[in-house]
Amino acid sequence: MENKTKLLILVVLIATYLFVGCNQTMRDPAKTIESYLNSLINQDTSSAVSLSCKQWEAEAQKEVESLLSVRASLDGVSCQTNFENEGSAIVICQGKIKLTYENEIQEIDLSKRTFQLILEDGEWRICQNK
Repeated sequence: MENKTKLLILVVLIATYLFVGCNQTMRDPAKTIESYLNSLINQDTSSAVSLSCKQWEAEAQKEVESLLSVRASLDGVSCQTNFENEGSAIVICQGKIKLTYENEIQEIDLSKRTFQLILEDGEWRICQNK
């Protein structure tokens, strides 16, 4: 009987740990922005839109469309949440988006942008970048 109790406690602890860990990953605003940036460079409109708030969906489509004629890559990108409350967050990133068209390379310095997110339908979604 004692072994069954220990096993039950162990299973509950592991399940709790996994649930909390997964929940934190899904609710990390910085990870949302990193995923959004990846969807841009991969020209994945549906992913970019799904990571956007309803107000930003058209802008997400435009951002993907603006990269269709270039080869894009991320260079040294890492993002961190600078501010977070119950319904909004601000994320800042380091690194660059490199854009290549024929032999010309241009860079977008992400440290000069601020990404604003809102909590919509239980998920962090980009809603503006400046």
